[in-house]
Amino acid sequence: MRLTEEQKQAIIADAVKRMQAITDDPLDDRDDLYPYEDEMGRCYNHGSCSLATTIEEICEDNGIPGIEPEFSDICISLECEGEAYFHDSYDPGDYWTPPSGGIELDEFEFCATDLYVEIDVYNEATEEYESIEVSEDELKEMVDAINAEAAVTREPRKNRNQRMKVWNEKTRKYISRG
Repeated sequence: MRLTEEQKQAIIADAVKRMQAITDDPLDDRDDLYPYEDEMGRCYNHGSCSLATTIEEICEDNGIPGIEPEFSDICISLECEGEAYFHDSYDPGDYWTPPSGGIELDEFEFCATDLYVEIDVYNEATEEYESIEVSEDELKEMVDAINAEAAVTREPRKNRNQRMKVWNEKTRKYISRG
């Protein structure tokens, strides 16, 4: 048995959706960023961290077209790697403005590196499970399609609630930009 194009597209779509969930906030719950902070909570101006994760349970929620979940065993996972570059946006404040800031994302690169697909479908005639074969070339094509569709090299979105203070030479004051 082989995967159809429709089944491949379902796997690609679910993998992209799960990758986007990670790229929405890549620094969320990252304990390894703390070595960059000093005792005041400020970063050493900038930093980076590597991200490596396995996205599991792809297509387990929505299933795969043409394969009934109760008569199959689906195990699809995606290996991903990435790099996040960030800086400290610390502002010490002044008499009227309290200190503010924190870690802000400068750039984020994230890509799929390997796809693991194991699908066994129950055959009622033989009363045994049959494996669906996926070649290495098909897996590579699917990883390339996932990376092309996900497009996860991006500049960060600006947080509406944070304002950037910029020094204005004319007025000799900081002005807020957001």
